[in-house]
Amino acid sequence: MIVVHDSKHEIIAKDNSGNILGEGYINSFLASDIFNKDRVNFFIQVTSDTEDKDFLIRKYIINELIKIAHNSRKNYWEYNCRVYNCCFPNDSENIRLYSSIKGFKHDEGMYVLSCDLKNMNINKLSNIPFEIKENDFISQLDTLDFIREHNKIFRDAPYSINEIDYLKRQEGFRSITIYDKGNVIANILLLVKKDNKKYGWVEDLFVNQKYRNKGLGEYLILRGLSYFKSIYIDESRLEVWSSNKRGMNLYYKLGYEFLEETQISIGMMI
Repeated sequence: MIVVHDSKHEIIAKDNSGNILGEGYINSFLASDIFNKDRVNFFIQVTSDTEDKDFLIRKYIINELIKIAHNSRKNYWEYNCRVYNCCFPNDSENIRLYSSIKGFKHDEGMYVLSCDLKNMNINKLSNIPFEIKENDFISQLDTLDFIREHNKIFRDAPYSINEIDYLKRQEGFRSITIYDKGNVIANILLLVKKDNKKYGWVEDLFVNQKYRNKGLGEYLILRGLSYFKSIYIDESRLEVWSSNKRGMNLYYKLGYEFLEETQISIGMMI
């Protein structure tokens, strides 16, 4: 017999003697502003303190957490909602576990894309009717303006001042900002990383929702690729969730290709 203790968004499964067999939690948050309709994500995670070869305990906990998500979903009637778990591609046990849950499937992933710059000719950049500035966050005001606007888009992964200070110390750091009447409306963060060779890394790119479909994202990417070529870097890479269709389409259009999947997301819409 399994006794379930449900405290807020946690579930603990115990046997009749009170021994913990497994536990799990669910956490809800507003997803990044990358979808046509806003989405609330319900992230779930479970662990088992006993040998559970058939996943019976963990599957029981997961299904109870899914019930919590369904019950909470009524508070977000105006949003799309998704319940899921995220793991690394080599985590075969978790992949097998969550794939065995009814309705769950591997439908999203974190992709690394690569662009070969060696033979890439970047034509003269098109003119855009906004102010453009290479903004390396010399002043704290510049940093705070960027963080405020960035957090409007990537609500689930906000930057802190300390994180920006860390990025500024990285090789090749460059920030290019687009303004409209003094307000930040788009930005790209660039730096140089090294694997077996150096490559240009697009750390971040965002465009304010009101200014999309005006070519600003394409302009910033091309500006970034031009910068990498100017410092003799012949490859660019970036990360993007496969569910970010707008971003994926833009990157493929500009010459990026799939390199690897670094995270697997298994879940379902509810």
